[in-house]
Amino acid sequence: MDALTVWKLLNETIVKLKTIIETNTHAATSKTTPADADEFPGVDSADSYKLKKFTWANIKATLDHASLANVTPMSATGHPAATAAVDGYATATQITKLDGIAAGSQVNVLEGVTGTAPIVAGAVTAKSQAISISAATTSDPGSMSAADKTKLDGIAAGANAYVHPNHSGDVTSVADGAQTIGAKKVTVAMLADGTDGELITWDSSGHAAVVAAGTATHVLTSNGAGAAPTFQAPTSSGSGRELLTGIRTYYVCLNQGTCTISIANPGVVTDAGHGLENGDPVVFSTTGALPTGLTSGTAYYVVNKAADTFEVSATLGGASINTSGSQSGTQSYRTGNDANDGLAATRTGAFLTIQKAITTVCSIDLGPYNCTIQLAVGKYTELISLSSYVGAGPVTILGDAATPANVWLYDSGANWVIGAQGVIGTWALKGIKISSASGGGIYCTKGTFLNIYEFNFGACAEGHMECYDNAGIFMLANYTISGNAKYHMRAAYGGTFRCGTLTCTLTGTPAWTTAGVSSAQLSLIAIHTITFSGSATGKRYVSNENSEIFTNGGGANFVPGNAAGSTANGGIYI
Repeated sequence: MDALTVWKLLNETIVKLKTIIETNTHAATSKTTPADADEFPGVDSADSYKLKKFTWANIKATLDHASLANVTPMSATGHPAATAAVDGYATATQITKLDGIAAGSQVNVLEGVTGTAPIVAGAVTAKSQAISISAATTSDPGSMSAADKTKLDGIAAGANAYVHPNHSGDVTSVADGAQTIGAKKVTVAMLADGTDGELITWDSSGHAAVVAAGTATHVLTSNGAGAAPTFQAPTSSGSGRELLTGIRTYYVCLNQGTCTISIANPGVVTDAGHGLENGDPVVFSTTGALPTGLTSGTAYYVVNKAADTFEVSATLGGASINTSGSQSGTQSYRTGNDANDGLAATRTGAFLTIQKAITTVCSIDLGPYNCTIQLAVGKYTELISLSSYVGAGPVTILGDAATPANVWLYDSGANWVIGAQGVIGTWALKGIKISSASGGGIYCTKGTFLNIYEFNFGACAEGHMECYDNAGIFMLANYTISGNAKYHMRAAYGGTFRCGTLTCTLTGTPAWTTAGVSSAQLSLIAIHTITFSGSATGKRYVSNENSEIFTNGGGANFVPGNAAGSTANGGIYI
């Protein structure tokens, strides 16, 4: 055969052999794990490429780990390192880390736990797993409670657990250091170095201290913890009354001065810059006559006020009063309010009525001081009732001492203008004119004592003054009689009139319908120190029922009048 034919036959044989190997290998039964005796075909390059067989044991031995030292790293062959997203080669360090992670482990982050205390818990299986922190004990660390933290903060650095020892005796103490002085253990002898008469107190530091000397009229008063007591003037009496610490004056009314009043509907009062407010009380006075619709001495209330004018109402907030008719003389007015405290002669300070001032004085304790009720100029139509007060006094109702007629107390009815019955404490009336259309002036009874100064007695249907039931009236300064009366002085049932050295001036020839002075039922009228100036008409005196009128030999005509006096039933006039 030629060479070409041989080549062809050989090639065909190789192809057939390849097919047979491939077909039979593919069709052979699979074996998962080769055994050392299993055989594999191979061509031996060292023996002219003859067919040889290799066992699995031969192959394993050849592929021993020792021979892997010559294997080129994957990184050197261009294989990339493994990442979280791309497969690649792994380092020995990474393999060691992986070997240390237990199978089934998961990635979790423990949240919501702060602090440095040890955490005692089971395996962490989730982010929100509850963690239990054990409380710290004297032997184990752990969490600290708020109470323990507060306690710890309250202990000073370097503090120790000192226990104060107990001891007994006059002064005892317990473990916490508290000390107690036994009852009746401190004696006078223990208070050494004292001075006779000293008062002991404690100062702001808690140390014994001597109280400063006080004033005879003052009271030792506590000034509270931390301050030494001091002697102070008392501010209230034992009855709870306010106690005066000095002389006091109460003011009745503020004299606003003159004004003009229109005859109109309504009447308008004009007084530039009067300063009044709606609702303020006002009282008018006149030297002649007010317009019809207004009455002197009556309280009215301001309405519709403007800067320089106002109207008045009979009631608070009521309708304006209409004025009519005619008027004469000079019109004036005053203001005040019984809701004020009476301590200032101002619109918002002065009282409106005299009786309010009297009631206020009688509600306090004067102590060793006197008190004055100052009346503003004007005509007052209220009736006055004097009452008992507490304290030394006297209490003086003061008008205008220089011109008493400027302050006029008047009653248009049949009443006594000033009454005093069973009053404890001496009242003084000074600088006032008094008169009554159908009544009398001053009525004093049942042990009351009045002092009269610079007075003007106007016309009274009854007497100017009556003194009954062991009461006494004392005339102590010059005064005037300007009006008629049934009698000027009348004493009965042990009543007494006494006079200082003074002058009584009579103007206009007053007339007595009974007698100038009258004494009855064991009473005394001693007028021997009076000098009468002026004349009067009517009977001079009457002394009856073992009573006495004493002129110290002044004679039958000593008392003003134009008719002789008389005595009867043991009455005496000397």
